[in-house]
Amino acid sequence: MSIQKLRESVNYLVLAISLTAGLTTVSSCSAEPVDTVSSIEKIDTSQSYQLGLNYYEGRSVKQDYNKAFELFQEAANQGDSQAQFQLGNMYENGQGVYKDKNKAAQWYKKAAEQGLADAQNNLAMLYYYNQVPKFDSDQSITWFEKAAAQGQPESQYHLGLVYEYGYSRPINYNQAVIWYQKASEQSFTPAQYNLGTLYLGKKGVNQDYDKARKLYQKAADLGFSPAQHNLGVMYEKGEGVKQDYKKAAQWYQKAAEQGYSLSQNDLGSLYYSGRGVEEDYDKAFELYSKAAAQEEAIAQFNLGEMYYYGDSVPQDYNKAYEWYQKAADQSYQEAQDRIDQLRNEGKINR
Repeated sequence: MSIQKLRESVNYLVLAISLTAGLTTVSSCSAEPVDTVSSIEKIDTSQSYQLGLNYYEGRSVKQDYNKAFELFQEAANQGDSQAQFQLGNMYENGQGVYKDKNKAAQWYKKAAEQGLADAQNNLAMLYYYNQVPKFDSDQSITWFEKAAAQGQPESQYHLGLVYEYGYSRPINYNQAVIWYQKASEQSFTPAQYNLGTLYLGKKGVNQDYDKARKLYQKAADLGFSPAQHNLGVMYEKGEGVKQDYKKAAQWYQKAAEQGYSLSQNDLGSLYYSGRGVEEDYDKAFELYSKAAAQEEAIAQFNLGEMYYYGDSVPQDYNKAYEWYQKAADQSYQEAQDRIDQLRNEGKINR
C-alpha cells in the first residue's frame, strides 16, 4: 500500500469520525465553524506515527521496516517528535534504510530539541562514542544532562561514567555515586554493577561489602553477566559473604553460559581444582578454551599450564609455549616467566 493510499484511508476515517461528532454535538444554529481540515491534519500525524509503529513492531500487521519508515517520515516531517526519534533509530541501525549515523543524529536532534528524553540520550551517545563528525564531548554531556534530568536511566548511567573516569569533567566519585544511584533505582543493570563496584573500592562511599553484594545480586538476577561473575568472586573469596565454592560455581556458570570469558576461566579453575564442583580436567580444558578464544590472557596461560603438565591432554611443551606466548603478548607476566623457564630448561628451541 502506498503512503498516499494510507493517508487517504486514514483521512477518510478521520473525516467520518469528525462528521459524526459534528452531527451529535453541533446544533444547526451554531455560530462557530468546525475547522475540519485542521483536525484531520492533527490526527493524521499521530495516526501515521501509530501505524508506522505497528509496522515497525509487527503489531497486528506483518513487520515491514520500509512501510514503517515511510509512515514515520510522514509524521516526522510534520514535527512529530516520536516519529523523528524513530527515524533516527532506523538510520542508526539500518532498518529499512542504509545505516547513516549523520542522518540519525539529525533526526535525533530534531526530537531532542522538542524535549524528548530518549532522543536526547541517543544523540548524546552518538557524540559520546564519536560516531558522528565534529565530535564534541561537551555537547554529549549537555544532552546527557538534559535527558538525565528527565529521569532517562541510560543518561544517568553515562553521567556516572563521566564523573567516575573523568571524561571531559574532573573525577568526582560523589557525583558518580549520585548518578549511578538514580539509574540503579530504575533497575538499570550496568549502573547497579558500577555502584556495587564503588562500594567495594571505597570510592565516593564507605566500603560496604553487603551493599555491593545486594547491588550485584539485583543486576545478576536480571541476567547481567558481569554482576553474576562478581558475585561468584565474592563467594569464592569469601568477601562480605561466607566462602562458598558451590555458590561461586553456580554464579560463574550463569555468566559463562552467556559467554562471559572471565567466568568461563574461573569456572574452569574450580573444575581443575575440584572446588564446589567435582574435579574434571576435561571440563576445565573446555572452559579455558572458550575463554582463550575470546583472548582472555589468564585462560591462555591456563591452557599453557595444562599442556605443560599434561593434564587432560598429552604433555606438549611446544603447545604450552604457543599458549604462553599468546598470554605474554597481552603482558601477562606469569606467561613470560614460563617461556623463560622453558628456554632455560632446554624444552623448546625458540
